[in-house]
Amino acid sequence: MSAAVAQSLLGSYGEQSGKVASELATLFSSARDFAKAVEFYLLAAKQAAEVYANAEAAVLAGRGLEM
Repeated sequence: MSAAVAQSLLGSYGEQSGKVASELATLFSSARDFAKAVEFYLLAAKQAAEVYANAEAAVLAGRGLEM
């Protein structure tokens, strides 16, 4: 079910999917699509770092690297 929700979000957000990168990462991880999860965890980390949310960026990057 997580994969279906993630695909729905991707379809809804299209090129703006970065806005929900953290949510997509979690959903893809739950769906065991680790390649996509890593992609979106690292995107979410990059976005967090851009707005100086360094602690969140570190957590998100760490989750991506753990996969």
